[in-house]
Amino acid sequence: MGFEDLREVEASGGFAAVSATLRVADLATAHAALTGGDPLALPRLAPVAEIASPGMRALFCTVREVRRQVQEAPRSGDLLVPLVREIMAYQLLSVWPRQTAASAAIGREGAPRSLQTALDYIMANLGSPLMLADIAAAAGISVRSLQDRFRRDLGQTPVRFLIDQRLEHAHRDLLSPGNTLSVAAIARRWGFAHPSNFGQRYRNRYGCTPSATRHEAGRAP
Repeated sequence: MGFEDLREVEASGGFAAVSATLRVADLATAHAALTGGDPLALPRLAPVAEIASPGMRALFCTVREVRRQVQEAPRSGDLLVPLVREIMAYQLLSVWPRQTAASAAIGREGAPRSLQTALDYIMANLGSPLMLADIAAAAGISVRSLQDRFRRDLGQTPVRFLIDQRLEHAHRDLLSPGNTLSVAAIARRWGFAHPSNFGQRYRNRYGCTPSATRHEAGRAP
């Protein structure tokens, strides 16, 4: 339903809702980064969207994940929350219906060197908060071109690559006999503020828990 004339709402006792607010200025910035277009331009979004489509369901899942992480994470130290919020803006702009036909202004693909530039930028800033818009700007291409290039040349998304690299560096720290940081401190160092999330990602990649890796490293001659 539209909200223009809404004055009062009644709901059953079992009703639940999750809401998210994005500033127009932030959406305009995200739109420019996504398409390589005018930073002041923003497509006219429809006031209401059906949630049945796969894209809208994915957006809803992202909103729920942002809400969960914001509620559970400390106010500082989580390198993933800003990135997920950025992705949420890109998802909204990609799947939300327009009131009018959206312009197809896509930034021209950069030279093949742009992918290596993006990889170099990620590795040089791996321990800092990283946004897709920053990576794309460093490579001289749009966010959409960045995503397409990663999928085509590396077979994965920029976010997947970023998380994998942070996991790998955490793995190296856990294997280092001279590293006296706790498992939780190593996780936070590489942007994993939720120990359970870090543990699950680590097990999926290395087949054991971070504590087991630390234990085996301590036993090695």
